[in-house]
Amino acid sequence: MGIKITLAGDQGSGKSTVAKLLIEKLDATYYSTGAYARAYATRMNMDINTFGDYTRAHPEIDYEIDATLAPLSDDTENNLVIDSRMAWHFVRGSFTVFLFADRVESARRIFTAGRSTEHFPTLEDAIAAVKDRRENEIARYSGLYGVDIYDPCHYALMVDTTHATPEQVAECIVEAQKVWQQNHDVQLRYVCPATLLYPDDEASGERMAELALAVERGEPLPPVEVYQKEGNYYVVGGVETALVGAMFNMTHVPFVFVDTMPDDPTISYIKMENLLSC
Repeated sequence: MGIKITLAGDQGSGKSTVAKLLIEKLDATYYSTGAYARAYATRMNMDINTFGDYTRAHPEIDYEIDATLAPLSDDTENNLVIDSRMAWHFVRGSFTVFLFADRVESARRIFTAGRSTEHFPTLEDAIAAVKDRRENEIARYSGLYGVDIYDPCHYALMVDTTHATPEQVAECIVEAQKVWQQNHDVQLRYVCPATLLYPDDEASGERMAELALAVERGEPLPPVEVYQKEGNYYVVGGVETALVGAMFNMTHVPFVFVDTMPDDPTISYIKMENLLSC
């Protein structure tokens, strides 16, 4: 029985690079609707964001591209790595993966990549374009299929790529797929401590000491509770886990999403680099 891994995620999260590594590790065949769409945009002499706006008025293009996904469900012999926003929806029996990254890092990667269909004069322009594309894609796929492509419930695995190497991300996916193979109901979530925004109140030193001893014993850390809004990831519970993860230079710590943030105007949120300078 072949392995099917579907890759979705943020623009600039490194899907193409990670996919290439997975192909090598799994001796897999690669399929990308993103490459299909970029080629389509090039033929129409459009950048990828303009093409995205165009397809909203011409849904037949999306239907044409996405129709190529469903037949992949019937390939039970080969290992497949499928890079597509909608593969999780169309490819049955696949291990569904979502890659995400800090919005500024995502934009920086796109800005420096030099793709002919994604050229921006400044980093600030790239940041604005990433935000616009995210909003457009949410509206686009909601209109086409009635789904939210950023809803975590669609994905068995979510991995933060902001401060991880592509090799680390690929290895995380391979190991998580083995866990999922034993239990298809599992949901695995990993974030880098340096990506998070931290509340400016004090963490429990006693709790951090307990968790540090657990790490030294080789025990897993409990998850951080995270609220996500517009590409920012706020710690709303389990801050000690995140801080201990940072203290041990961990690439990732486990996390779970929560639906709301504390309604406390006295709490401010700061990045790790600012937290360390306090």
